Amino acid sequence: MKNSTSVPTDLDVDDELPSRTKLLGIASRIASYKKALKPDDVADLLGVTRETVLRWAREGRIPHFKVAALVRFDPRILSQWVKNKRGKS
Repeated sequence: MKNSTSVPTDLDVDDELPSRTKLLGIASRIASYKKALKPDDVADLLGVTRETVLRWAREGRIPHFKVAALVRFDPRILSQWVKNKRGKS
């Protein structure tokens, strides 16, 4: 079972994310979730497509874990990851 709960810092993702100010608000919203997030949830929160979220997970650019074949996101870890992103300038 692959577990990618470390916090990647790949800057290529930054160009696809909202501004730094918006990211801080998004990080707070993510941190309020109590259960693992699905790719659709993360896509909606970050303003990208589900396919983009799954690609980032597959490439190890976003912290995630798998339950069987399902990709899921720990809200605490994802919130920290979002806080570390620069976002669009």
